[in-house]
Amino acid sequence: MMVSRAHDALPEVLYLTLLSWLIGLSTAAWGLATVHRGAALSPVPHPFFAAFLCGLLVGAALLRMLSDALEELSRVRRPDHVLLTCVSATVLLALMETCLLTPAQKASFEAAARSPPAGRASANERSSLLFPPSPSAPLHSAAAAPPWRHFPLSCAVLFAARVLLGGISLSAGATGYVATALSLPLTCCSLQDVSRLVGACRSLGQARRSQSFAVVCLALVFPCGTMIACALFWQDQSSKWSEKVHMWRVVIAGVLIYLALFLLAPAHSHARSVNTAYLFAFGVGLSVITVVEKLSR
Repeated sequence: MMVSRAHDALPEVLYLTLLSWLIGLSTAAWGLATVHRGAALSPVPHPFFAAFLCGLLVGAALLRMLSDALEELSRVRRPDHVLLTCVSATVLLALMETCLLTPAQKASFEAAARSPPAGRASANERSSLLFPPSPSAPLHSAAAAPPWRHFPLSCAVLFAARVLLGGISLSAGATGYVATALSLPLTCCSLQDVSRLVGACRSLGQARRSQSFAVVCLALVFPCGTMIACALFWQDQSSKWSEKVHMWRVVIAGVLIYLALFLLAPAHSHARSVNTAYLFAFGVGLSVITVVEKLSR
């Protein structure tokens, strides 16, 4: 399916932009609530619902983006090269997460995000933040370290990259129907990342103002990614540029598979009935995206 011309796709672009800003505002509201009250609820409240969201993402990746790209690129590229590009994107992002965010860090950030925020610092704590002790003096508490000195920048880069890719995925060739279906799992992924960012800041003793600033910056990344994708994908294109766009969609298909496997997939269970229920919920997600795909054509 060739990309529509820019003047014909203007209503679609406006809808995607509005949808991305709604997701960004929801992410900011969730993050600010986590900063001031703690995360009382998980962004994905039930593992069966998470399996359903995985079905939506994988279905959009395989049935929409990858299938369209294989059809359009069949004359110029071999199918195995296209599939290898998709798998490479998934593996690359998985390796990046493994290197930048350890399981221990992930667990500690989630626990810190769920805990209620600490009260106002005392005068001694505030003075220790403004005037840290000399290197020869012993550190009596974690609050004695200057702000942002030990902030895990690699974790912040990972969270921002995932939110940016989520915004790009929203408009990477998706129609209004498919984008609406994708908005639910992509919103849950953004809420998870902003909660972990708050947990990372809180575990390092950062002030609420700094946490709120980080939350707003991360939330703005999502609509920025969508607008970048709209500028790239929704315009008049030559045949050579169209080939590049379809290859980008193959990469985005790999991104969606990564988000499904590493952010939303429920933990493995040894109970056969639970795994069967996971598979059923995943199949329901695939069925929903299949119906939406048929309606969008």
